[in-house]
Amino acid sequence: MRTWLGRHLFTGARAPRPGFVRLIARRELRESTSDTRLFIAMTSLTFVIPLLAAGGVTAITNYLGHGGFAISQRLAEVGAFFVVFLPASFSLVLALESFSGERERNTLETLFATQLRESEIYLGKIAAVLLPSLTLSYSALAVYTIGVALFTGFVPTDELAPLVAVTLAQALVMVTGATIVSSQTKTLRSANVMASFVIIPMSGVIQAESVLIISKLEWVLWGVAIMLAIVALLLLRLGVLNFNRENILAKDSRPPDRGALARRLFTGAPGSPVTVVRWVARQVRAIPGAYRRTASAIAVSAGLLIGGGLFGAAAALLGLVPTRAVFGAVSAASAGHEVVVGTPHLFGFIFTHNLLVGFVMLMFAPISLGVVGGLLMIVNGFAVGYVGGYFFQIHQLGLFACGTLPHGVIELPALVFACAFALRVGASMVRPSPEGWLRGMRGALADYGRGALFFIPLFAIAAFIEDYVTTTVMRSC
Repeated sequence: MRTWLGRHLFTGARAPRPGFVRLIARRELRESTSDTRLFIAMTSLTFVIPLLAAGGVTAITNYLGHGGFAISQRLAEVGAFFVVFLPASFSLVLALESFSGERERNTLETLFATQLRESEIYLGKIAAVLLPSLTLSYSALAVYTIGVALFTGFVPTDELAPLVAVTLAQALVMVTGATIVSSQTKTLRSANVMASFVIIPMSGVIQAESVLIISKLEWVLWGVAIMLAIVALLLLRLGVLNFNRENILAKDSRPPDRGALARRLFTGAPGSPVTVVRWVARQVRAIPGAYRRTASAIAVSAGLLIGGGLFGAAAALLGLVPTRAVFGAVSAASAGHEVVVGTPHLFGFIFTHNLLVGFVMLMFAPISLGVVGGLLMIVNGFAVGYVGGYFFQIHQLGLFACGTLPHGVIELPALVFACAFALRVGASMVRPSPEGWLRGMRGALADYGRGALFFIPLFAIAAFIEDYVTTTVMRSC
């Protein structure tokens, strides 16, 4: 296990020694628990809020009576979700204070003066934040579950196991993300401002998880936990590889040249802006090379699409997801639009929709380290596989083929290419480059532009076929 970590997670950095990681963790735990007011607030909220939530569920159950037991049961399950997440949010506060707080207390230089490795300091601080946060979260879940069981006789057994897993994954994501913010900012105020890049995505994840619980899709939380765990590992790798004590200390005396930073990222040559026309003319001949460099990412993207399709077909055949929910989500994509077949309006709508998906993959690739692009591929594959499984059940698989294959043979590969290049942009954040992080990111973005010169025309061709050919084929079927 240690060899695997040293080879993959700590590529470009010296692997940590467990004894020194524990030493840093004990030091941080002593400092975080030395503040009596913070300690009392954390522990009291851990026990008071779950008891109040259990009392509220009990009051609603008594008010609704036996006829409203299903509603109170759903409420108890959602309450367990929010009760377990509230103490985990303390991890964000502690992680933001890990480096920025020490910098303001003038103790960071003393820590960096030791012979400890960067990975040992970094992992020790993460462990010191995770341990109390997870302890408080699971304690709050236990108090809430016992309280609801004593007051109402109901135990949310279906949600307990996935809640434990998804809480651990959420805490890992928040801690690894906030620690990166804390290590790269000068003051605690700056760290709190930058924390929005962690809080806003996690808020969306929490809302999606609550919808899953209300919709009786608790088993999907296992997939959410796996996705969050992957994000946490990528953030951990990013933090370890970019954690350098000399650079952190030098930030106080040498402010960054933001103009030079922008020029290096977008042009590669200071003072020479690249026009769109020159960029296209220079990169057209490099398109095959871009696809060769992205071959592994294309294989991963295709695997995600196929895996999502197989899972969607299984969900339809086994009845894991309500049919109304899937078909409602698919039809909602065209809600509010006049999708008249055989018209330029439908062509423009389909083409714009595909471009928007590719743009979302690219924009969220650096923030999510490519996970959003992979998730969109799984969702698209799931939708196609689910619809195919549904038509197979009603013995109309030929109709599904007529409505999918004419444009799908072009549209799905183009979507795979768009996702693959977005995955490369995300991977450039966590993959060390001998020429520097900015050059690796710029190379991935340049290859995305070269790849777009090929998959964007594919999107246009697929939209034209779907508008003018697929509908005709479906009528003949």
